[in-house]
Amino acid sequence: MSNIYYFILAVNFFSLVMLVLTTQNGQYKQEGVCVEKEVARQSTRTVRGRNRAAAFILVTCGIFLLYIIGGQAWQLILHRLISIEFLVPATLKKAEPVQCILIKDETPVIAPAGGRFRLTVAEGSRVRGGQVIGKITTRADASGGGNDVELWAPEPGLVCIHVDGLENILKPGNIDALEMARLQKISDEGRQGDTIEKGRPVVKIVDNLSPLLVYLQAPKNLASDKVEKGSNITLLWQDREMAARLEAVKTSANKTELFAVISNYPDEILHLRDVKMELLLERVKGFKIPTGALVEKDGARGIYISSRQRVEWHPVVVQGSTDGESLVTGDGLGPEIRYIMNPRWVQAGDRVE
Repeated sequence: MSNIYYFILAVNFFSLVMLVLTTQNGQYKQEGVCVEKEVARQSTRTVRGRNRAAAFILVTCGIFLLYIIGGQAWQLILHRLISIEFLVPATLKKAEPVQCILIKDETPVIAPAGGRFRLTVAEGSRVRGGQVIGKITTRADASGGGNDVELWAPEPGLVCIHVDGLENILKPGNIDALEMARLQKISDEGRQGDTIEKGRPVVKIVDNLSPLLVYLQAPKNLASDKVEKGSNITLLWQDREMAARLEAVKTSANKTELFAVISNYPDEILHLRDVKMELLLERVKGFKIPTGALVEKDGARGIYISSRQRVEWHPVVVQGSTDGESLVTGDGLGPEIRYIMNPRWVQAGDRVE
């Protein structure tokens, strides 16, 4: 209701009060001049009855006016509490966790002597072939103290101390001969500062310019057209997407083994062998809303939207939820639609700005 309407109500209320008071005063004057005592007593009873009626009218009008004003005040408060925003487009990545084994072009460096090993370059740094990358301090013997024996990089690449003994087995060119199920649990052999034995691999050089080969088993819900040689898939590692192409597919009775080639990858991943990744199954486009904005009605979920300044319930499909937010889809949804973020304060049919 507008302020003018409230002003008219107040004027009418004031006029009614003045009319009642004027009638009472006129009645008192008339009865005091022209009637006898007995008639005056009867008139007094009539006036008292009229006073009660006037009081009832005044109280009723006052309550009605307070109800109108209070309702308008509550609407103003609600407008302050209600949060209305436009729908924000977003994309949901549906992915399946997969355990991967990395197959790299890597060359182990064999210790020429036993003793305590230490790197002379930063781990993960790229070195050139023939560059000194570490030293081994040999044990002291009867002839005197230990000596420092230098280690050289046999070829250019990244320095990595995570040696697991599989460097000469897991080679990108050996896909056809690989039997991944026979590989035992991976463990590191070389550690900086450890005492090592002569003839053991202590460090390795990884070629970070060549493509990376990744082994994984295909999830059951992976689309069949994605399980073919030459197909493209997407792997996720630490929220980073890596495009991959299937180089080989091996199918048996109970599993499907995939060998995927990644050309663009972060250098940090080269220090790992066993890696937990996610295989991207589908991208779903929709709209991101707070999960608290969902409203259930007759067993279905939806949201309150603002349509022609009225609240309407609109059905949606929840594609996924995480961290207090949900991605929803539905007919008629678009970035031009305004929705109620906190539906607890409204119901269908309410007026909103």
